[in-house]
Amino acid sequence: MKATALFIYLFLYLMIHLTTLVCGQVKLTVNAQYDPVSINGTRWLYYELLISNRGTAPVNILNLKVKGKNGQTIVDLSGSKLQARLRTKLLNNKLAPGTSTFMYMEVPKMGRDLHPLNNILTYIPDGDRTVQTVSVSTQLSNKQPLLIGSPLSGDNWAAVYDPVWERGHRRVYYAVDGTYRLPGRFAIDFIKLDSSGRFAKGDQDSIKNWYGYGADVLAVEDGVIAAAVDTFKESQTLSAHPAHDSSRATGNYIAMQIAPNVFAFYEHLKPGSVSVKVGERVKAGQVIASIGFTGQSTGPHLHFHLADRNSPLGAEGIPYGFKKFVKIGTYQNFEDFGRKRWSPLPHTSNNVGIGLPASNSVLNF
Repeated sequence: MKATALFIYLFLYLMIHLTTLVCGQVKLTVNAQYDPVSINGTRWLYYELLISNRGTAPVNILNLKVKGKNGQTIVDLSGSKLQARLRTKLLNNKLAPGTSTFMYMEVPKMGRDLHPLNNILTYIPDGDRTVQTVSVSTQLSNKQPLLIGSPLSGDNWAAVYDPVWERGHRRVYYAVDGTYRLPGRFAIDFIKLDSSGRFAKGDQDSIKNWYGYGADVLAVEDGVIAAAVDTFKESQTLSAHPAHDSSRATGNYIAMQIAPNVFAFYEHLKPGSVSVKVGERVKAGQVIASIGFTGQSTGPHLHFHLADRNSPLGAEGIPYGFKKFVKIGTYQNFEDFGRKRWSPLPHTSNNVGIGLPASNSVLNF
């Protein structure tokens, strides 16, 4: 009897503790990772982590550290800094059971000796005082992103994007055929400015007063047109622009295949301006459309990105760079955009850029 009672006690003890372990179990995976991209002269590694609570009780997320292969801490996130990286904000830093959240990571490439990177998540299961960790490595490729020509020509083009914007292209996933993808991971919105930093003359509500409206859109490389949509109409004013859901976000657009599994996307094009057809071969620098105001848009601009499939929302955004542009300024405070002139850069040979321009910078093509 004593042996039986002892067996039952041990069985129940193990079941309780094993259940606690399972309840607090967190899985950390690299959801997507791409080759480093050069931004304003610095190489950056963009990737996303998926944090999943596979247990039946909440877990308290404490900290995420990114360390180099020799143990150097490169990134240390906790509290509000950690929350700012999450797709879904956590109430009281708790990840509910059976739920997941993406974490957006941008890490500067600081030397070959730091890679691979080790991502270490520290957490405490709810009701437990035991600090636990889970980790996953981020591998690094030394492959260089594709360098392409300019999608526009002329001066004073603002490259509008910022990876930290909660609703910026970098952070907006789309579910297509049951799979979440991030097409705008490296997307840029280009807006034309005048020398005073204004994007329109006179009444800003009229799209024809915007400096970029109707500007030529160019093929960035030799390629083949994979998609050409010119069915969206255009309101003449911002105030009359209809709301569009995500399925109509692109407005009129062109997708052009420029390499195997590499498609260039041009979105929000002017009605009647799309001058190419599916299957047509085009040359780098060829005019293929004009900037317009169609789809999900707050004003005339060109949305541009590269992706791995011929699908505006059902593809993964991939890194790239421009072969040449000239940096002329930047907006340190984006609240000044469209109201004041950008902060100018000194005229030096370092102003000639290769890769992607800095967030919210102004450049000449």
